[in-house]
Amino acid sequence: MAIVLHSRRTAGGDRIDHLVVAASGVWVIEARHDRGKVERRRESGRRPAWLRTRDGDRIEIVEACDEVGVVERHLERMGFEWLHVRRAVCLTNANWGMVRRPFVVDGVIVTWGRALVEKIAVPGPLSPFDMRAVAVELSARLPAAF
Repeated sequence: MAIVLHSRRTAGGDRIDHLVVAASGVWVIEARHDRGKVERRRESGRRPAWLRTRDGDRIEIVEACDEVGVVERHLERMGFEWLHVRRAVCLTNANWGMVRRPFVVDGVIVTWGRALVEKIAVPGPLSPFDMRAVAVELSARLPAAF
């Protein structure tokens, strides 16, 4: 079981595509519908991930953002500071080629839909009651962005 809050706006004006509250924790998910081939390269000591478009352009998959920090601060105010917040980039139309499995870049899980659902569904510390309480509070603090 998981509770999904779609398209949420932070006080700073950033948008969270999907906020998922599950037994495994809270997930901040960026949905990317870009087409292209997923590449993972080591450059300058980092392990960046790229999406190479048909035109040969490289689009960085994992970009800096503060949405996880925003959610963590709200959880702290609610008394759930111990709850782990994970960030994921879900590529829905990408060609995974030889990569063939999800990977982590700078603490961000890069994956596709079905694999992300499997990661979210693992057992964790939140009871169904706590999941509902966290989801209701986050929904009130992060309004819909429609």
